[in-house]
Amino acid sequence: MNAAQAKQIQIVSLLELMGHKPSLSRGSYFWYKSPIRSERNYSFRVHTDKNCWYDAGTGEGGNIIKLVMECYQCDMSDALKYIASLTNHHHNINLYEPTPITEIKQSKGVQIKKVCPLRNQALVQYVESRSIPFALANIYLQEVYFYMKDKHLFGLCWSNTNGGFEIRNKYFKTSSSKGYTFLPGTQEGQSKTVNVFEGMFDFLSYCVITNSDLPRWDTIILNSTSFVKGMIGQIQCYEMANLFLDPDQAGSRATKLIKENHLKAYDYSVNYQNFEDLNHYHNSVPSAQINVGEWMVRN
Repeated sequence: MNAAQAKQIQIVSLLELMGHKPSLSRGSYFWYKSPIRSERNYSFRVHTDKNCWYDAGTGEGGNIIKLVMECYQCDMSDALKYIASLTNHHHNINLYEPTPITEIKQSKGVQIKKVCPLRNQALVQYVESRSIPFALANIYLQEVYFYMKDKHLFGLCWSNTNGGFEIRNKYFKTSSSKGYTFLPGTQEGQSKTVNVFEGMFDFLSYCVITNSDLPRWDTIILNSTSFVKGMIGQIQCYEMANLFLDPDQAGSRATKLIKENHLKAYDYSVNYQNFEDLNHYHNSVPSAQINVGEWMVRN
């Protein structure tokens, strides 16, 4: 077995053969007790759409080969031998099939050509310039190459619920098909609380401030306040909503609309009223001056 063949195997299938069962699954996310170390909580996550894993306890993550190397403290050659020995006699192993570009919703103005893990140094530097560590960004962001107005461009991307990608780089933002982003929380059972952010970098800033790579509660990233009106019903399904929208006119209107339709909606933009948004606040205020207690959400 070579590396390319090993990477075709779904990590969740390998973990099952290793005796590990998920404690929670929502959509393409599966949570486990870490197979790498001893723990009581479930802080090890597998993203089946990307076929990658992340251990919040160590800050490490990667592909199936790196997982085996970490579990058994072996080199790549021995890891491939182990994967082969474990899977060769099982014919019902699920194989990883990346979403074809043709299945990604695209607009006439944006034509996706390639989506891959975040490695482009220009994009990594852009992420870090906004005070987001690469290890955290690598959990939620990918890099995308696309054509727009006959120009070959690249940027950061993340998926939305409309089957498209939100795209950002240092100079502009666009999308292949507009939509909001939903991230399930790690809490066992149905989440009673939802955190609502206006942008991805606001969410990532919150993760850094609260030292929580994998938030406990469900998260909605609007990507645009224009989606708020149509999402009131979804937000009302939660007992509590914590709001982290921009303190500008559009963000304030969206916050007001949610609060008018939800008895337990709390506005956290009061913590960054003098800044453009939560990321601007995070990027401007030294961490030593941030009172983390002010960011502990109600639940």
